Amino acid sequence: MIGLATFQFLTPSWLLLLPPLWLLLWRLARARLRQSMWSQICDTHLLQKMQTDNAASNGLRWLIWPLAIILTLAVLAAAGPSWRQQTHPLMESASARIIALDLSPAMRVQDVKPSRFAQALAAAREMIQSDFDGETGLLVFSGAAFVVSPLSRDASTLSAFVDALEPGILPLDGARVDLAIARAQDLLLASISGKGQIIVITSGIDRYSDALQAAVSARQLGHRVLIMAIGTVAGGPLIDEDGTPAKDGRGNFVLAKTDFSALQDIAAAGNGFMVSLDQATDYSELLGSKIRANNLVEASHESANENREAANDGIWLVWMILPITLLLFRKNLLWIILLAVMLPLDENAYAADQDTIWQHREQRAFEAYRQGDFGHSAELSRNALLQGSAHYRNGDYRQAIENFSLDDSAAAHYNRGNSLARLKRMSEAIAAYGEALARAPELTAARYNKRLLELFLAQRQESDGDQSADADNNEGDDVLPEQTAGDSRPGVIGQEFNNPADEQRQQPGLGASQQFGMLDPFERLDGLEQQLERLALGEGIDPAQAEILMDTWIKNLPAVSSDLFRRKFSRDYQRQRQQQR
Repeated sequence: MIGLATFQFLTPSWLLLLPPLWLLLWRLARARLRQSMWSQICDTHLLQKMQTDNAASNGLRWLIWPLAIILTLAVLAAAGPSWRQQTHPLMESASARIIALDLSPAMRVQDVKPSRFAQALAAAREMIQSDFDGETGLLVFSGAAFVVSPLSRDASTLSAFVDALEPGILPLDGARVDLAIARAQDLLLASISGKGQIIVITSGIDRYSDALQAAVSARQLGHRVLIMAIGTVAGGPLIDEDGTPAKDGRGNFVLAKTDFSALQDIAAAGNGFMVSLDQATDYSELLGSKIRANNLVEASHESANENREAANDGIWLVWMILPITLLLFRKNLLWIILLAVMLPLDENAYAADQDTIWQHREQRAFEAYRQGDFGHSAELSRNALLQGSAHYRNGDYRQAIENFSLDDSAAAHYNRGNSLARLKRMSEAIAAYGEALARAPELTAARYNKRLLELFLAQRQESDGDQSADADNNEGDDVLPEQTAGDSRPGVIGQEFNNPADEQRQQPGLGASQQFGMLDPFERLDGLEQQLERLALGEGIDPAQAEILMDTWIKNLPAVSSDLFRRKFSRDYQRQRQQQR
C-alpha cells in the first residue's frame, strides 16, 4: 500500500533538530553577508588587508546551500519516512492443506493393483512425509465426513493415523465428496491464512450437484480443490469385509466404476485439477502443486494487516545525499573516483553475485530466511523479529525468546508466546499472548492460542487433582489385590504415560472407569476430541498449540488401530445426529 494516506515518520523526534540546524545555517549566511557589506564602505586594497581568510570566506559562500540540503535530508532520513507497508516473517508458514481420504467399501476394489485403497494409502503417506512447508490436516469420508486430525506439522503422527485406517470403518456407506469438501473448509479456518488446498483421494462420487456446489463454494473462499482419482472406467467387483465379492439380489456381482469425467468437473469447479494415481507424471505434478498453493496462500496473506508493519524508506533519502556530498569535494572528485575503482576488493566481495551485491545486510538476511538458511539469516540480521523467527525455525526456541523479548510489538509478544509454548512453559506463554493482545486486540491468533493453553492447563490441573484425591483415598490399604484384565488405561493428561500394571492396582468391586479417577480410554479420548474439534472448527487454533492437545490425545491412546477409529467415528456420528435433532 503506497500513498499519502499511509505516509508517516517512524521516529519523528529527529525532526526537532531541523529548527536549530536551519538557525545555525542562517547565522552563517548572515555573517557572510555582513562581511560583504564592508566592500561598500572600504577601499579594496584595505579590505584585502582586513580579510586575511578571504579564500575560506568565498568557499563558505557556496557551501552553505549544499550543506543545508544535506543536513535536512539527513535529519529526514533519520526520522524514518514511510509511505508503504511490508510484511515481516513469522515463524510458521501460512500454507495449509487438508487430505480427504475415501474409506467407502468401493476402495477395496482391485481393478488397480494391489487395490484402490493400497494406492490411495501410499499416496496419502507420501504427501504427509513430503517436504511441504505448512500445516496438514486429515479427514476421512464415505456417507459422512469425519476429522482424523486437525491441522498439524507432526508428520509422524499423521502417518501413524493413516496406517490405522481401512475401508468400512465408517458408520455410513457412500462417497459424499461434498461433505468432505465442506468439512475441509471448516478445518482450514484454523490455519494462519484461512485458505489452502483440499486434496480429495477418491474412486467415486455421490450427489454430483452437491459436490459441484461445494467445490464452487471452496473456490469462492480462496481454497483450491484437487482430486486424486483412483480406479478404472470398467471398474471391478465390490469386496465385502470378509474378502468375498459382493452380489446383488439376483446373484450378480456389484461393480464399482470410477467416473473420471464427474471428478474432473468437481476439480475444475474448485479451481484445481484432477489426476489419476496410475499416472506417475501427473502424481508428481500434484505433489509439486504445493508450490502453487504456497503462492496462492502467500498472495492472500500479503493483503492481511495482522503481520504488516510500516517500512522505513529513509534509505532513499541517503541515496539523494550522496551526489550532493560529492559536490563538496569537487576539486578532488576525480581522484576519489579513481581511488574507489583501484582499491582491491575484499575477497568475500568476489563471491557476491549480481542478485546480492546491491542488497544491504537486512535484505540478505531476509533472503537467507526465505531460502531456509536460518542460521545465516540470524547472523546477518540485526532485526529482533527476523533473528527470533530464524532461531525459531532452526529449533533454538530459547534464543528466539531472547530475541523476541527485545521488541515490544504485538507480533514479537505473539512469537515469544509460541516459542514459550514449544518449551512447555505454558503460564509464561499465556502471559506473552496477553501482552500481544494488549497491544493489538484484533490479533485473533493470539487470543485463540491463549484460550487454548488456558483450557489445557485447566484440564491438566483437574486431572492432577483427581489423581491426588484418589491417591489419598488409597492410603492405609495394606493389601491390594492383583491387577485384573485390562492394563492399557491412559495416564494423566500432560504427564508421561505409565503402564497402570506397573504402578497401580485395582480395588475390588470398582470398574475400570472408577479406579484412581481414571476414565475409560475412549471416554477420555472423546473429551479430548471434543475439545480439539470445538477449538479447531469453531474458533481456530494455532498449529504450534494444536499439537499440544494432539500430543495429549496420542499419549492417551491405548493403541492406534482401526478398531479405535471405528469406535471414534461411531461416537462422532451419534453426536452429529443428536446435534441435528
